[in-house]
Amino acid sequence: MIKDLGEWEKPLSRIVNFVGFVDKIHKKNVLYKAIYLKGFFDKKGVLVSRLDRIVEISNNQEEMMQHAARCMGFRGKYEILHPKKLKSATGDYDLCILSEPISYNQMKTISANNFLRAF
Repeated sequence: MIKDLGEWEKPLSRIVNFVGFVDKIHKKNVLYKAIYLKGFFDKKGVLVSRLDRIVEISNNQEEMMQHAARCMGFRGKYEILHPKKLKSATGDYDLCILSEPISYNQMKTISANNFLRAF
């Protein structure tokens, strides 16, 4: 599945190894999550390294997508919100990553230029 990264696989694997995650499972999970970000680039032409604000909607508050974005060059503000706390989202985001399915009404409360479904 990591082969889906294509030409990004080797450089991204080197970055993930350089960052020094604790175990191989964590490294593989970060690379697996990076596939969503590469697919987003392939479809929309948007590099996460050029974004300033990302919000992720997640029940379990897991940081895999955040680590993947950081390994791909993102250096802006990254927020993780539980679906029940969407009303606390403030400002405009460059990208909203949906790690959990949410309703259309919940999605309307977020002001973002792009949405990425990563589940």
